[in-house]
Amino acid sequence: MCLQNGTYDMAATLTLISGPAALSYSRNAMTIQLETIATNSIVLLEIYDGSNVKLVTLQARPDNAFHVSFEISTILDTIVEFEKPTLTEQFLQATKPISLYHCIATELDSNLALLSTLNIGWDGTTASLRIIKGGLSAETQSKDILSYLKTNLKYLTWINEVNATKNQPLFLHYLSQVASETITVYLTIYFTDGTTVSTTLASLIVSQYDIWMINAGYSFNGFADYELGRTAYKYKIEILAGSVIRASIEIILSEEDYFKPVYILNANSLGGFDCHFFEGDGIVAQKADKSMAINNTDYNKKDVIFDATLEKSIELSTGFKSKKEMDSLAEMLLNKAVYEVVSNQLIPITFDKSMQVKYNYKSGLNGMKLKYSRANRNVNYTPDEFLD
Repeated sequence: MCLQNGTYDMAATLTLISGPAALSYSRNAMTIQLETIATNSIVLLEIYDGSNVKLVTLQARPDNAFHVSFEISTILDTIVEFEKPTLTEQFLQATKPISLYHCIATELDSNLALLSTLNIGWDGTTASLRIIKGGLSAETQSKDILSYLKTNLKYLTWINEVNATKNQPLFLHYLSQVASETITVYLTIYFTDGTTVSTTLASLIVSQYDIWMINAGYSFNGFADYELGRTAYKYKIEILAGSVIRASIEIILSEEDYFKPVYILNANSLGGFDCHFFEGDGIVAQKADKSMAINNTDYNKKDVIFDATLEKSIELSTGFKSKKEMDSLAEMLLNKAVYEVVSNQLIPITFDKSMQVKYNYKSGLNGMKLKYSRANRNVNYTPDEFLD
């Protein structure tokens, strides 16, 4: 801090009062608060990505208490994205939805002479701060989400139990919170006759803050080979470290044979992906947008310019859903990373603004109409049957 006689204490340094955790969600508030040497100084905060490329330089002046603050989440949210899975990926693979970053704070006096420099999350060689795409609602940002995931044995999804068809795509993202350990991916299938089958699917060594994605669809992995004439009604996929369960989820299998089920895949606020299936009669509307103009290219010649695009919009019934499933649908409406599964491709979609998620706490019979359009507008036509 500045001495009372107007000179600076040369032993004083720019000090970090509070800053981001080792791993933070990009959509939650992240504030760096510093204690400065002087109150009439200028503080610069440079933010760098994991490749040590400078993203931005922020500038602020301290208050009378020698404090200065920088909110950095909106900047960091731009350097990380949801890593969209593809439906043909291998069973288990590492993903990189986490990005590294670090900051350098510099304090200058009123004449722009250097007073102090402070590295935040940087050892001179490697960045140590991490950001993951996602975040909690405003009223819950004070919660320790990493502790919640660990205590509740959760993958990166709010759902502990999934209702699915055997052909439904399903992706589970596991965040390791241990420095280094060997984990096992363990499968248990439950049959209607009371028997079960349990087997190890994979084993690997993970490091802290690694994220591994499991392509956990029933048909994709050939889990039906274990049935041997029996009927499976659910299966469970666990992450084990020795005998300790790190994550667990149960998938309840639907016995119905749906007519043209629709699967919607969406990124969630924890950094993973959820997949929902929808039944009921689907209503499909195709709207053409056409325009024509006359271009006078020559006195005796007129060219007609024709432009047309075809937009496909779809309306589905969700059927009856539980409160937790309806909450998951509400999250789907918030996110821009939402896709319809079409012929092993993920087609981006946008939802109708009029849609609402409503609950009936008295009857417990929750459902809604899902209205959306495929985000791509076509200039060429192909019938849907060509994709089947």
